[in-house]
Amino acid sequence: MRKRDTRVRLPRSRSGQSVVEFALLLVVLIPIIVGAVDLARAFYDYDVLAHAVNEGARWASFDNSTDNIKSAVQNASGSLSMQTSDVTVTCYVGLTTTTNSCASVVVGNSISVQDRLVFPPPTPRSESPITSRPG
Repeated sequence: MRKRDTRVRLPRSRSGQSVVEFALLLVVLIPIIVGAVDLARAFYDYDVLAHAVNEGARWASFDNSTDNIKSAVQNASGSLSMQTSDVTVTCYVGLTTTTNSCASVVVGNSISVQDRLVFPPPTPRSESPITSRPG
């Protein structure tokens, strides 16, 4: 009596299936990784900007020249390449919202240092082919 072969035979090669699964996985993973890198850069730039504004406020605590305060912010911004025109220095009388000339700041007055930065993401954004409209 002859024995039957009950083993299940697999196809010779399944490497094509692995390549297809990997390609489908990359379609999802690459945007997630690139988005994470962009988000990390945005947080880094925010941290540098906050440090630069704090440095300007520290400088304003002993120098009431708005040009010097703006220069301190610009120098502390480092890699952001800020311009002095992006920095706003406002002086207030005491703790009120009445603005004052920064040249006449006395002890007890408040100085506000603000900066503006537009974050340019390094990865290009394109419209989805599904939602784009011709013409």
